[in-house]
Amino acid sequence: MHVRYAFRRGRPWNSNEDRAVLAAEPGQFRRVAAELGRTHGAVKARRTQLRRQALAAMVPSLEASVWCAAAGE
Repeated sequence: MHVRYAFRRGRPWNSNEDRAVLAAEPGQFRRVAAELGRTHGAVKARRTQLRRQALAAMVPSLEASVWCAAAGE
């Protein structure tokens, strides 16, 4: 499934979208992107951002490069 037009491009993410992104398995990003009106790249980037924020909240003293590596990204 491909999104021809990402109708939410540039708009802020809401909590429902964040939940959908975090619940999606890596193979489902294109489907989730289509459902949310976002691009595949935007969904992947948002998931990375949310995971980094969660990890940073758990271990606030780590440098960015360390917690990115710990998250597997």
